[in-house]
Amino acid sequence: MVKKLFPILLLLLFAITPIFSEENNQNNTPWWIDSPIKDVVFVNLENVKEAEVKDIVLPLIGSNYSQQQVDSIVKQLIETGKIVTVDVFPSPTSDAKDESILFF
Repeated sequence: MVKKLFPILLLLLFAITPIFSEENNQNNTPWWIDSPIKDVVFVNLENVKEAEVKDIVLPLIGSNYSQQQVDSIVKQLIETGKIVTVDVFPSPTSDAKDESILFF
């Protein structure tokens, strides 16, 4: 009896799973795309002072998040020769996720 029910249950599981998947119920665009950038925060700067690179990221503040613009800013930061690698982490300012703070 169990051997007969197992394939049926397995088939039902695979048939129902897509209904509950988050991917099917939400837009696949990350929440931070096109949302306003409230601030930029530097984390773990070791060999450079924030004041030396703050002017480079100022155009981001108040603009809507664009990966192309962020990539351009990251390139400029690296081209200063004062920063070797840059990781950007968007963080929501509230649960509504209607604006972000970028952590560099």
